[in-house]
Amino acid sequence: MIKLKRRQVAVESELKEMQGRRYSELSMQFAEVEGERQKLKMGVNFVGCFHWVSFISF
Repeated sequence: MIKLKRRQVAVESELKEMQGRRYSELSMQFAEVEGERQKLKMGVNFVGCFHWVSFISF
């Protein structure tokens, strides 16, 4: 019975560690995607602003 309890504790610890690593991976991926989104948004805003200025100039 004690062996089973130790095994359970070990498996639970391993699961928590795996969940922590997965959370870190997902957080990193989210940060990368968010950074790309911000770059694209800035590019779209720049093109829109440039188009507006060109329209006013003529």
